[in-house]
Amino acid sequence: MISILVNEEDYRELKVALDKTMPGKLVTPELDTMGRNVVGVMRPYPAGPYQRTGHLGQSWYNVMHGYTLDLGDTADYSGYVVGDYQQLYHAKHGWKRVFDVIEQQLSVMVDRIERKLESIWR
Repeated sequence: MISILVNEEDYRELKVALDKTMPGKLVTPELDTMGRNVVGVMRPYPAGPYQRTGHLGQSWYNVMHGYTLDLGDTADYSGYVVGDYQQLYHAKHGWKRVFDVIEQQLSVMVDRIERKLESIWR
């Protein structure tokens, strides 16, 4: 016969720790923060030789839909300034590529999640 004894206090602590690791409590807030950080980096304009309209910076958005982050810019020319089709002129004048910023912010997010998990499971 096999007998397993479970300490009730340990069980409660385990249940609380597991609850903290649920995606809605761990990943979703971090993903939302990451989206806000990306927008925060992308909105300001680099110094340049011409008058800015402010349209590109004002066109950024980030919205959480459950566990999904919807992040982007609605300006029809954004791909040429900060996207996959970024023109050399824009790169030389300090415009950041959004995918580079996302990659950097994802790394920050993963580090934060790892630290949270480490603190939960100590």
